[in-house]
Amino acid sequence: MRFRDQTIDYAQRYQQAVLGMIRELLEGVAEEGLPGEHHFYLTFDTNAAGVELSDVLQEHYPELMTVVLQNQFWGLHVDDEGFSVTLRFGGIREALVVPWAALVGFADPSVEFAMELVPAAAEGMVEQESPPDTSDSSISEDSEPSEDSAEAEVVSFEEFKRR
Repeated sequence: MRFRDQTIDYAQRYQQAVLGMIRELLEGVAEEGLPGEHHFYLTFDTNAAGVELSDVLQEHYPELMTVVLQNQFWGLHVDDEGFSVTLRFGGIREALVVPWAALVGFADPSVEFAMELVPAAAEGMVEQESPPDTSDSSISEDSEPSEDSAEAEVVSFEEFKRR
């Protein structure tokens, strides 16, 4: 570990560690699926540089959007820049691309775990080796969820903040 300045930026180091943990979790889900009852709520700034979503979603969520990785998601891919995934909204599949710098919240309601992130501090934070190719993972574009599965849900992150 090298120090470039005279002071240690603990906030930046903490942010880097948190994003590394989220990245690891998403890589595991991309490779093996979600374990047990776990499901993830990912909140991101829809206006952040590098975010890609349809005009319809951008119109409905002009500032923040929370997506749920639970029943219906396909093609989850995680890399140095962020993650991409396809979700179903109103019966229509929509592809999303979310850079790490856009992520502002993460929650796993199954274990009552939630945290907020600072988007400005997130830029360039995740510097790890490239993840293994997940194109052959158990979550693929070809897999079709059962008809009784819930559609993708957008929720308020406020529900999961500890008071």
